[in-house]
Amino acid sequence: MAEHVRVLLFLARGNEPMDLETVSLQDCVNDAAALLRDDIVDKGLDFEVRIPTGATLRANREALFIVVTNLLRNAVSYTEQGFVRVEGDASHLRVSDSGIGIDLHEISRIFERHHRTGSGPAGLGLGLHIVQRICARSGWRVSVSSVPSAGSVFVVSFS
Repeated sequence: MAEHVRVLLFLARGNEPMDLETVSLQDCVNDAAALLRDDIVDKGLDFEVRIPTGATLRANREALFIVVTNLLRNAVSYTEQGFVRVEGDASHLRVSDSGIGIDLHEISRIFERHHRTGSGPAGLGLGLHIVQRICARSGWRVSVSSVPSAGSVFVVSFS
């Protein structure tokens, strides 16, 4: 609940200028992953972070944290076995999984508010919409590729 309130407060600030700082991408990913450790362990997922030590980004840390948390939460939620992998550097972040994937006809709608895929876990259908809004506000781009029954790859391009 606290995380939802945090996101809503962040989004409510609308067009206010965001405070930028130098953010360690690896630290931000590790902090977001800490929220999901129990689910990762319970499912026996192979969780890998492949981000060079010292990779930094000039960004609003809260915005980056919300984006990473939502992408990781989806990857873990939609993956029952296999892996969740995070790779990146100062130019991009890539979250991939071996989960259920997304049907081609769903791809064009996954960033819509309240859209949920028919085969996924319960949720409000807001996570990817929030990711897209924050990326747009931050000047980042988010893209997805997926193969049903084989997994998905989300890429956030920072430049």
